[in-house]
Amino acid sequence: MKHINREVGSLPTRIIEKREKFIRAGDHKDDLLSLFLKSNLNEVEVNKNSGAGISMADVIEECKLVYFTGQEITTNLLTLTMIVLNMHNEWQERAREEVLQVSGNNKPHYDDLNGLKIVNMILLEVMRLYPSTSLIRCTKKETKLGDMSLPATVHAITSCA
Repeated sequence: MKHINREVGSLPTRIIEKREKFIRAGDHKDDLLSLFLKSNLNEVEVNKNSGAGISMADVIEECKLVYFTGQEITTNLLTLTMIVLNMHNEWQERAREEVLQVSGNNKPHYDDLNGLKIVNMILLEVMRLYPSTSLIRCTKKETKLGDMSLPATVHAITSCA
């Protein structure tokens, strides 16, 4: 477990350090990680205090949380979609025909996804019927959230749906 934890932590560390260099040089992307890091760096600069932002360890934990949560939500969506398609054979057949029409006998390619209207409709309907779970976060220390102040060890629930 320790080896896996180090391995999972080392990749984000390298990505984060590289991205911070680009942000400090004024060159950054507008993806979630860059926006998060830029906001954190601005917080440090505004307060003129290196302890003002969140630590590298916390940034890594946030990255892992987003990654694993996204992976879990995707897995749940695909599992539920298979269950729903099993209950509705006519839609399963329509989706299969659409995939064959768009991709033929070839493995579907990323560019083919825009042509899968029925498959997209099925996925959206499954997400509507079975919304994803909520995230539960625990504060480590007293935390200010807008005008609210949360004491340490409070569990906050955030809806992902």
